[in-house]
Amino acid sequence: MNILFALILFYIGAAIGSFLSVIIYRYRHNKKGVLFGRSMCPKCGTALAAIDLIPIFSFTALRGRCRYCKKRIAPHYILIELITGLIFTLLYWKIQFISFDETAPFLTFSWMKFLIYLYAGVESAILIGVFFYDLLYKEIPNIFTYPGIGLAVSEAIIAHVLHFSNQEALFPSLNEIFYGLLIAFALFEGQRFLSKGKWIGLGDSILAYLMAILLGWKFLLIAIFAAYAMGTIVGLSLIVARKATMRSAIPFGPFLATGVFLAIFFGDALISFYTNYAAIF
Repeated sequence: MNILFALILFYIGAAIGSFLSVIIYRYRHNKKGVLFGRSMCPKCGTALAAIDLIPIFSFTALRGRCRYCKKRIAPHYILIELITGLIFTLLYWKIQFISFDETAPFLTFSWMKFLIYLYAGVESAILIGVFFYDLLYKEIPNIFTYPGIGLAVSEAIIAHVLHFSNQEALFPSLNEIFYGLLIAFALFEGQRFLSKGKWIGLGDSILAYLMAILLGWKFLLIAIFAAYAMGTIVGLSLIVARKATMRSAIPFGPFLATGVFLAIFFGDALISFYTNYAAIF
């Protein structure tokens, strides 16, 4: 039952990922009805039927081409669906708000864990939107980060009032958030000031504040370290492959978003490893 339920959540995540791709396209091209309206093929403008909008299956069945004009559909559409579905599934394995016990007559449901899962799922969708928008267009739009910050602030307030800010990577304490914001401000605004906006953009700074509220200072440091490590490896690889130079602008949002997910899923293990390693010496 656990596996079946995880598959259901995967497909729900894929559907949300499909909706994210619509938001990204419409917002970028100033289409009316960013959140509502009929979906259309970006190449021929034909309104898509329901059968064309089934997450993952429609793309696969059509072999990545529009049913009407036969032009190729960009691969990032199915990637968004797959990644969002995967994240929703991994979140369930981390926050199992329903326990399936074959020996028990009833399912065990935790409303607190369910609330954590809902917040984590929406914030994850926002981060995935940031990832792909910045990757495609080298820009982090406020349509993702501002709602994300508002949602994260509400998380922090609810966690403080209900006294369950013990899931540090998802519901950090107010003190951890405060120090996280100080770190984000010092690191990102400092880089913006020193480089006059050439190293880090305003969108990256706003995203860092969102990360601080979501993660708290300890997990924020893990996410930032991971982001810079991945950015350095990718940047050097592109330079070696002669696909970029030292002056090339590489979007940093995808690395920051990935860093958040690494902190959420592996942060506890990394902190435990560091604590044990430090204790030895």
